[in-house]
Amino acid sequence: MSFSKADGELAMFREFALHCLSSVDPDSVKSQAPPAPDVICWINGVGQVAFELGEIVGENLANATNQAYRLRQAFAAEYLELPEAVRSSLESRLGGPPAIFVGINSVPGKWRHTIRPVIDYLVEVHDAIETGEVRVWSVPVLRDLLSSLRIERASTGRAGLWTARATTVQDQTLALLGNKFQKTYASDCPIHLLAYFASQPPPRDPNWLDEVRFFVEAHHSASPFARVWLYSNCGHDLVLVHPTSCG
Repeated sequence: MSFSKADGELAMFREFALHCLSSVDPDSVKSQAPPAPDVICWINGVGQVAFELGEIVGENLANATNQAYRLRQAFAAEYLELPEAVRSSLESRLGGPPAIFVGINSVPGKWRHTIRPVIDYLVEVHDAIETGEVRVWSVPVLRDLLSSLRIERASTGRAGLWTARATTVQDQTLALLGNKFQKTYASDCPIHLLAYFASQPPPRDPNWLDEVRFFVEAHHSASPFARVWLYSNCGHDLVLVHPTSCG
């Protein structure tokens, strides 16, 4: 089953409402297509309100997250193409499909080139494979591609290739707010902006929130939004709301 952008927005909005806006009628939450805001709902005591959503995430991290997802999907597909006898041998020894955790030496755009060598390694050791760390420096097909490799049993029941690579995290809060503030939307009800953190947490800089609050207060009146919410799904916290009360 595919998971669309609208599905992701609905899921995020429901998380936000559950933790920070319990007056939302959960049965009223629906997706909308542009130029309408992303979500519309009924807030008890307020009425119908539309929400435009936007994730605050650095470009580098967003790209790495997207590439990691594609890597897992492509690896799972190639694993299923292995002969049944090989897969049966691997899963018998591991207790299920393999979950492979790797440190990749290349940039995200080239991660896909690690799939075939890892698959070839699994085929080579299928009748002797064990969970744990693999000494990649001693495996010719892997040593130039990977800095580390660990084999576990996949708790999801599906083979997967997972990567951990340091990625520079850039704060894009003001950039996202500025972009959303300049847009126009079609709506017959008040529009709120829900800017959220999901792939990365809010910055820890003690001055960050003051800078964001100043920006919102200075530009909010010229924006299409009756209210602006900043929410962190990392800790289910409401980071900022402006104005603090709104009909």
